[in-house]
Amino acid sequence: MILLTSNAQHLYWLGRYLTRIRFFCQQYPFTEQSAAKRFTDSFGLPTQNVVDLNFALLDPQQSYSLVAQLSSIKDNIDELRGVLATETYAKLNRFLRAMNQQSSEICSLIEDCYPILQENLTQDGVLFLQLGQLIELLDIGLRFNQDIAPIITQMQQQEETLSIYAWYNPIAWQQFKTQPNLTALYQFHHEFLQAIGGD
Repeated sequence: MILLTSNAQHLYWLGRYLTRIRFFCQQYPFTEQSAAKRFTDSFGLPTQNVVDLNFALLDPQQSYSLVAQLSSIKDNIDELRGVLATETYAKLNRFLRAMNQQSSEICSLIEDCYPILQENLTQDGVLFLQLGQLIELLDIGLRFNQDIAPIITQMQQQEETLSIYAWYNPIAWQQFKTQPNLTALYQFHHEFLQAIGGD
């Protein structure tokens, strides 16, 4: 099956949102003010105390909350119903629709989604899902001053696979490797989405 560019976009974003929620789940709940401050500073969020931040991360009105990110996952999976096998789509949809706005349930669901998607997507589908995951890991790593060298190595392997697509231009990725920062990463992200027909 040929993967439509619109589906490639949804898989890419699905990979990003799944990875973002997984990272949030690793931090939540916050118990120390220093950790809460580092989190809000890194994401450019209003500084909050531990109690308020924990509350905000389950508030659907907050665009960065676990609940809001879960809603974005639901939207992307809905858009992928033509790519996923009927049973796979039904299973994921059933999980998502039954989900309560509880952090433990959301975090458990995310871990369940990974194997279901990996096992039921085509090779192209897995590629774009993994690209989303790796770009999100690079974003997080840069924000939190983590060692991103292993992620760049993984991304390099996927990026080489992208070279089979006539629309792919490797210049932005080469520029990012030369100067790995958020600005260069955003440029790669922007050009990548434009190339597959995104915004």
